[in-house]
Amino acid sequence: MPPYVSRVMLQPGVTGDLGMGESEADKAAILAAIRGETEAWLQRDFEAMASHWVQSPQTRRMEAFASLGIRVDQGWDAIATRLKKIVERFPEKQTFEQRVSWENINVIVAVDMAWVTYDQIGTDTGDDLKRLLKIMHRVDGVWKIACLVMMEST
Repeated sequence: MPPYVSRVMLQPGVTGDLGMGESEADKAAILAAIRGETEAWLQRDFEAMASHWVQSPQTRRMEAFASLGIRVDQGWDAIATRLKKIVERFPEKQTFEQRVSWENINVIVAVDMAWVTYDQIGTDTGDDLKRLLKIMHRVDGVWKIACLVMMEST
């Protein structure tokens, strides 16, 4: 392992590598932003969810689902349109604890950019596994999602 990388506790029982420029505060803020966005999604609170995203033409949301195929939304306007439609179509609210758990969390930070990978398990079904990559960008001191890549396991 390079000298600038160390193993750290990301949450009880989960470790990950730290890259150059990362601090515990950055890591905690990144995980809080991702958790906040997920909780807002589960509560179907579009405005709260949107506050965790970089709202620019460069923002991306990419999904690969065995049942639905591949979808790519380019730019915040396209992402917002799709998310609003999903919220309207499926308005039922859930809590984080009712719906999901995370495993295999990995956080890498380099100054104002970071990437996070993790497995998200749908706890209501027990077999709904999604692999996620979130590229984070620090905007005015706040970590936000710049790109989401989600793959559904079969």
